[in-house]
Amino acid sequence: MRNAAIKKIIEIGKLNKKIVFLSVDQSTGNDIELKKVLKERFIIEPISEANVIGMASGLSAEGYIPLIFNHATFNSRRCYEQILLDSSLQNFPIKLISNGAGFATSHLGPTHTSIDDVSLMRQIPNMNILVPSNAEEVSTLIPQVININKSFYVRLSKFGIPKFGLMPEKKFNLKSLVGKARIIHKNHKKLINDILIISNGVMTPIAIQVSDNLKTKIKISVLDMTTVKPLDGKNLISNVKKSKNILICEEHSIIGGLGSACIEYLIDKYPKYNIKNIYRVGVPDKFILKHGDQEGVLNYLKLDARSIEKKIFNIV
Repeated sequence: MRNAAIKKIIEIGKLNKKIVFLSVDQSTGNDIELKKVLKERFIIEPISEANVIGMASGLSAEGYIPLIFNHATFNSRRCYEQILLDSSLQNFPIKLISNGAGFATSHLGPTHTSIDDVSLMRQIPNMNILVPSNAEEVSTLIPQVININKSFYVRLSKFGIPKFGLMPEKKFNLKSLVGKARIIHKNHKKLINDILIISNGVMTPIAIQVSDNLKTKIKISVLDMTTVKPLDGKNLISNVKKSKNILICEEHSIIGGLGSACIEYLIDKYPKYNIKNIYRVGVPDKFILKHGDQEGVLNYLKLDARSIEKKIFNIV
């Protein structure tokens, strides 16, 4: 996902002279080309997260489009006050391109697992949040992020081609739009789902695999909610209406993430609808001290396909 984002930024940066790329202590893998294309608009500021947000806000005030590239943990927690006050409060849009999100770098321990970043960003007015699931979708979304004059938090995981689960069909990735959810997989042709799985990021390919594995047993649709904020409430309600049970899957704390956003919307905007059959799988409310690769931690937390299938059998 990182490479897809950087290559698209380079492509657009050749033509759009307002783009300024600020790298904070993170290798882009394309530094030479970024320097060649953007020249003085490619800035490296190591271990200066808070200062960089101040710089980016100032650049935004002058009409530039600043993109801040950093690890997700440092692009959210470490510079939170500056994002809130220097950028959002002043209405100076910035684009936070956040690499290695979720458990992508869990081998480095709790300091490098960003399982609260969506919750933090949801608290900030004027902040849009995207959680794409693969490189093709990232390539589709980055031009929109640059062209929309609003702040964005873009949560990137480790693998451009999903390592866990099944890749969505290419047509879905190419039609990905900021602010729009869509059914990305359906294992039946009936009107009513036994289970509607709502997911994003690395959990969407896993959800697709679950749907495919159970296609002869349980009617499942997968609603990919790439944009967490602003939430696509219209599509959310439409698909909830057509489902007997809802299962929300996220590689994030169960507090404040995708599940919270969906449930809050349904309660606030559609209170008359019976939403008692909503279930969630996510990261429990505790420090995750398990070290290892992303797959191992997902398995440990029962966020793998097999564990989700077992939960679905218990639901239906």
